[in-house]
Amino acid sequence: MAHGSPLEEWNAPVRALEKQVNIKLSEHGENLFRAVRVAFTEFAQPSINTVVIDLEKAGVDKLYALPLFIAPSAHTFCDLPTILGLSSDQRVLKGLKEEGISPVRAHMNITLGPTLDAESVLPDIMPDRVKELSTDPDSEGVVLLAHGDPQFKPFWLSLVSKRKFLFSRGMESPASGSESTLPLTK
Repeated sequence: MAHGSPLEEWNAPVRALEKQVNIKLSEHGENLFRAVRVAFTEFAQPSINTVVIDLEKAGVDKLYALPLFIAPSAHTFCDLPTILGLSSDQRVLKGLKEEGISPVRAHMNITLGPTLDAESVLPDIMPDRVKELSTDPDSEGVVLLAHGDPQFKPFWLSLVSKRKFLFSRGMESPASGSESTLPLTK
C-alpha cells in the first residue's frame, strides 16, 4: 500500500514494485501467495478498497497489508487501519469520507504490517546517497528532512541518534527515543 499521487510519474515506480516482487518470488521458487498487488491510499488507482475486494473475490482469505511508507505517521497509525477495517475511529472515518476514501468491507483476516522500518532501511541508504552527492565532506553538512507529527518525535530522535556520523562536526545528536511498531490484525 502506498500513498499515491495525482502525478502518474510518482506512481509508476510503486506500480513497478508489483511486478518486481512477483518476479522475485518466482525466481526463488517461493511463490507463497495467491497474489501480490499494489494499492494506493488516494489520488491513484487501484484503491486499497478495490484491491482487497478483488483479492477476496479471487479466493484470498488472509491478507498481509504492507505499507510502502518509510516511517510511522498518521497515515500508518490512523488512516490505513481504518481503511482496512481494523479500526473505527469516528474522527478518522469522517476525514476519510471527506477525501472520498471508503473503508474496506471484506470478510477476510487482514494483518497490517509495519512501515519499511526506517531504522534499517534509512541507515543503509542515507550514507550512500550523501556520498554520491558529496564533493568536499569536510565543508559540507546534511539535513534530514521529514514530514512530522509530535506523536512520532521519539521515533525520529531515535533514528537521528543512531546516525550520528551524518551530522556536521561538533553537533550533538539528540537522546534516543523509543517506538512501538506492533502489527495490527483483524
